[in-house]
Amino acid sequence: MSIEWAENFDIEMFSEVNPQGFLGFEKIGDLGNACCNVPKEAGVYMVLLPDVTDQPTFCVPGKGAVANNVKPQTVEELQNRWVRRTRILYIGKAGGPQYKTTLKARLQAYMRYGNDIKAAHRGGRSIWQLENIKDCLVVWRVAPEDPKACESSLLKKFKDISGHLPFANRQG
Repeated sequence: MSIEWAENFDIEMFSEVNPQGFLGFEKIGDLGNACCNVPKEAGVYMVLLPDVTDQPTFCVPGKGAVANNVKPQTVEELQNRWVRRTRILYIGKAGGPQYKTTLKARLQAYMRYGNDIKAAHRGGRSIWQLENIKDCLVVWRVAPEDPKACESSLLKKFKDISGHLPFANRQG
């Protein structure tokens, strides 16, 4: 199946006005552990800042670290990872040919982590050290064809433009 949409995705033009097939744009503070509006299908998702900021305020340990037995990053480490001039903080995937996870289940685990509940989602954990995390947005796009390839394509596009992976992505 085709991942053409991901290959043609325009990182720089992506926004609520030009969502390019992404849905949601729900505040983390409103999404909650239930993730009621998130589909039970494979796909990709992103965490976005409410607006572009040069340097946010970080907190240590942040959310989720203690409950999930994870050593939080220092403020200096977080500042060094920060990517300026973008709203995209994290790009993730859910499901696909080898995985049964859905967008809903993956985002539920992510929200549990951020609510200091033990969860099987450690990717993107740096976002939980942002002071304004509840105002950040979550978006998703159903991509049953190959979520991993779609995620890889989006990460490559981001890195090609910024020279870095998104702030909370550690690999890609």
